[in-house]
Amino acid sequence: AVYLMKGETLFHAGNFSAAKEFYRNFLESYDWNELVARALAKTHEAMNELANARNVYRQIMDECSSCHTRLDPFIKQRYADLCFDSGMYTAEILELYLSLAQEIPGNASDYFQKVSRIYTALGNEGEARRFRAISEKLASK
Repeated sequence: AVYLMKGETLFHAGNFSAAKEFYRNFLESYDWNELVARALAKTHEAMNELANARNVYRQIMDECSSCHTRLDPFIKQRYADLCFDSGMYTAEILELYLSLAQEIPGNASDYFQKVSRIYTALGNEGEARRFRAISEKLASK
């Protein structure tokens, strides 16, 4: 808790470089800690180091799957959004958004809109239209 507080203090003071170094040193010196990794990813985002943030979120996802624990939808969403925003329109990201639509139904319209765009990029215009229609129907409710 003390380490997290120190890192958060650096982060909220706007000293992102020091916070990043602090979190990285912690992860190198001690065993894996998801809370520290989340804070590191958030710090990378604040520094506009989006590829690094995406990589940390991916590592968190890999750690969760290797120990068979439930993955926090926030982590999935941040990873998927960072990939999507960088133009990574893959089947993996599509599956993440479909999963998120079930886990967070209130955001399903947005997720289905992104699924539609991914299908378009993958050349499947029929599925793209179908998910666009679902998204529009949900948004109108």
